[in-house]
Amino acid sequence: MLVLCVCPFEMSDAQFNPVVEWTSPDYDFLVEPSALLMEKYATQEPARGTPGDAYRGIPYSVDTIDAETPYIRKYILDAGEPLSTDIIVSRAADVHLLLAEALNRMGDHENALILLNQGFSDAKKVPRDY
Repeated sequence: MLVLCVCPFEMSDAQFNPVVEWTSPDYDFLVEPSALLMEKYATQEPARGTPGDAYRGIPYSVDTIDAETPYIRKYILDAGEPLSTDIIVSRAADVHLLLAEALNRMGDHENALILLNQGFSDAKKVPRDY
């Protein structure tokens, strides 16, 4: 994953990521995933493969303390210093999707589809200047 913009936090500089405190059972634990969210992740039916979500849900973006208590773990990226975890603001994939949408709205459907399906490295055609 190519990250374009982050909000850095470093405990050694007295900068603490508040999102980790809000979502982690080790700290304040003010925000937790809803039962509906947990059910949605567990019951997804992909076109291929096994039911469930391979990138979200238990044990990826959420987990459980016990069978009754779920918590959000996607913000706990640095196990050694969890309050130092940076918050990702934007990724290259977000920018690529915005570009594909702009190309599509400008009528350049061919390049929009190439960008969506193959990305920049495999694109056969270079987008023209607008």
